[in-house]
Amino acid sequence: MLEAGDPLAPRDVMIAATARSTGAKLVVSDSDFEVDALEDRLTVRNLRT
Repeated sequence: MLEAGDPLAPRDVMIAATARSTGAKLVVSDSDFEVDALEDRLTVRNLRT
């Protein structure tokens, strides 16, 4: 993701990696996770949009 120009904080990377490894949908309440490089790899749902 860093190469795609969408860096995430290490904490956020761990959260996203856990969701991906379990096959779960990533449900968030802010736009930090709404980046193309991440959304290409797992389903991200923002509760505030």
